[in-house]
Amino acid sequence: MQSLTIQSDVVNPPPPDPAPTINGFSVSPTKITQGGSATLAWDVANAQNVSINQNIGSVANKSSGVVKPKVTTSYTLTATNSGGSSTRSVTVT
Repeated sequence: MQSLTIQSDVVNPPPPDPAPTINGFSVSPTKITQGGSATLAWDVANAQNVSINQNIGSVANKSSGVVKPKVTTSYTLTATNSGGSSTRSVTVT
């Protein structure tokens, strides 16, 4: 009796991307007077999309921008890719 050997080349899919990493999201100063401004700064790695709420929208992975809120306002940075999402928030009072 002959033995039969079956060889199968199984190809495993690549592992999913790691979720994005928010290396930093800050605001300076955190307290402003009426009519004042503050600077948001962020640094994100491994993201396909990065956005900030409060009608700011899509932004680069590493940048900064000036905001002039009239009242206490929280800003949430959201970074996404195929591996998931990460968020971080800061508040200007």
